[in-house]
Amino acid sequence: MAMFYDGDSCGESIDETTICVGEVGAVRVCQLGDVVVIPREASDETLGYDQHFSGENLLDEYEIHDRHTFGSLSSFKRICRNFHTAMRVGRGQYLGFSNVKRSDIEAIDMIRRDIPKMTIRYDAEEEVLIIKFMAGAETEIFAGLLDSEFQALVRARGGKYSLIPMKSTRVKGSCRSKEPDNGYKPFDRRRLSDFPSVVLEIGMSESLGNLQVDAKQWIEDSQGKTRVVIIAAVNRATESVLIERWQDALGGAALQQQPGRQPTCGAVPLERQQAGNWANPNPYARNHFATLIQSLTLVKNQIYNGPSLTIPADLAFDNMPAGVHLGPNEFELDANTLEDLNSCFWEHVII
Repeated sequence: MAMFYDGDSCGESIDETTICVGEVGAVRVCQLGDVVVIPREASDETLGYDQHFSGENLLDEYEIHDRHTFGSLSSFKRICRNFHTAMRVGRGQYLGFSNVKRSDIEAIDMIRRDIPKMTIRYDAEEEVLIIKFMAGAETEIFAGLLDSEFQALVRARGGKYSLIPMKSTRVKGSCRSKEPDNGYKPFDRRRLSDFPSVVLEIGMSESLGNLQVDAKQWIEDSQGKTRVVIIAAVNRATESVLIERWQDALGGAALQQQPGRQPTCGAVPLERQQAGNWANPNPYARNHFATLIQSLTLVKNQIYNGPSLTIPADLAFDNMPAGVHLGPNEFELDANTLEDLNSCFWEHVII
């Protein structure tokens, strides 16, 4: 089985288990355990970053380097499996395909049980498919813990079923379709096509940039119907989790940092206000801009005593449930909750 990675050569080992085993033309080929690793330049299946894709906005927004032309379901499965295996050597989680028809998406849905767990972003106009693979137990566990804490908070403060959990339900816009890691929509959004108001996206630190683009896509493509996106990036090397809260800033309003909500040590600076670039080429964006509001970091074996992670209740709901009166910061995972989550997470993850 072969897989592809980004690199100039195999002159240096990827890790202690990787050895060079031969050449394809002038390109050296390596082996990771029992998996043959072929540099991307040696494959005729994967196109270079600038080749044929200069006009593919979705691929460019995500800065996807692993780009393929969709050919058949069998080749699609093979590429997905090989890419997922390559994630063991520090690769990102996002994979791109061009020339994907609506009928291809329907066919892919039929075989998803044969592919590692993933969520998709699809643009029918561009015929571009972006796949995000779950990166393993770490991201699954953290996603589950964060989802559990948030849902418990909503039930306690907003009432049972005030926010409806959507999990990874696909949301179809006029041209673009997306699946969150976890999504929640207000009780009074009853159509299957309704966007979630709150989204959680979890990944590894290598994919932080793409997670930030996810935040941008959710908020801007939904025209502000998705108002809050929480992203969390697990860093194996530093044994930490960076959490960011992104919100819709109507009309591109400047970042409004909450009073007393300073990022903790190691957090990403708040100067980075928008996911993506300031030119904002997204034709779906109009007057909605994804803006970084809050950033904090949880570290293994360090007691967390920083600011709460706040998900504004007035942004989670379109209309407050009957008899419920919530302040804007009512959905707040305080320091004690975050510390419990952090401790539980690292107790169940061995890196």
